[in-house]
Amino acid sequence: MSYTAFISHASKDAEIAKTVCRMLEERGVKCWIAPRDITPGKDYGEEIIRGIECTTAMILVLSEHANESTFVKKEVERAVSKSKAVFPLRIREVAPSVGLELFISSAHWIDAWQAPMDSKIDELANSLRALSGLPPQSVPAKTTPVKKPLDMKAIGIGIGALIAVAAVIAIGLFLNKTPATPAQPATQNAIPATQSVAVTATQTQDSTSVPEPATTTPKPSAAPSAATPVQSEPNRSGEICPDPSNPCQQAVAFGAFRPHELPFVLPAEMKLGTAYQSVPFFMIILESSAALIPENKRIEAQKLFPAHKVFISQRLPNEDRPVTIKYANTNQNFNFMAVYAGTTKQEADQLLKQIQSDFKGANVRATRIDLFYGEAK
Repeated sequence: MSYTAFISHASKDAEIAKTVCRMLEERGVKCWIAPRDITPGKDYGEEIIRGIECTTAMILVLSEHANESTFVKKEVERAVSKSKAVFPLRIREVAPSVGLELFISSAHWIDAWQAPMDSKIDELANSLRALSGLPPQSVPAKTTPVKKPLDMKAIGIGIGALIAVAAVIAIGLFLNKTPATPAQPATQNAIPATQSVAVTATQTQDSTSVPEPATTTPKPSAAPSAATPVQSEPNRSGEICPDPSNPCQQAVAFGAFRPHELPFVLPAEMKLGTAYQSVPFFMIILESSAALIPENKRIEAQKLFPAHKVFISQRLPNEDRPVTIKYANTNQNFNFMAVYAGTTKQEADQLLKQIQSDFKGANVRATRIDLFYGEAK
């Protein structure tokens, strides 16, 4: 069975972890969680490793209990070593321990301890679905039952029958020689029937939404006119621009992305001291080094990937922009050269097969761009 996310949690947070699991699976994200998914009779440690390997990402349920758990730390370390994306989900207002910080310092935290929790789980679910190449989970729209239009023919027959009955009663009273009762019951019966029909007819007209006459002045429409440019979905904030021949067409506050950087769509107005993130994606690390990687080396590699941006993670010497760019799930002590490999693991693996002969040791990595606009942090 395939899973999207492995849920790592301390035993004292088991109930909260189960709730997170249930909420994610309600949103279409299949989770692996212990002890539910441990095969009976199997070695516990081996089952944990298999659980991590069969998932795309790890959710770390972060709390003071997780900080104290040696087992949680080992699970996170194994996930990072296997190039799994780690999503810290804070259920308490705590910072990660030194042991965990080593692995998740560059990861985006989701603060589930802040209400409402549903919106935080929605955010997490959509990030996981995007990482797996699935569309965002849409909330089903509430449907209003449509009233069945009344049968006007049946109403007409009913009115005719009432009139006929009223006429018979009136004639009978008229022919009766004993004036015991004046002939007003027929009138009393006829009036309620007429009132009832009038009300029903009004309801039918409202429910069938009769169009207004053509002479009515048209109401202004909220929809954009044909001349109004509409922002398309691929250009939404956070979207990667992976084609080197077609970079993001945008003016950003810090000037522009450098040739060695992987660009993504940013808001038109950026605020100092604010972090911005790209959507999750996959890259193939072609080379890593503790030293700077020359730009001419990136340019040569780019020639091999005309449709995939080749980029370098490093900050160049004498860089004076108020921008810090980091890549999630990478060692910040090393520079690397990578190529954009798509939004799904399948795409990335397919590209890796094509280039392994030219780039020995190349490996797939799930990641995300974290851009901080302000002083370096």
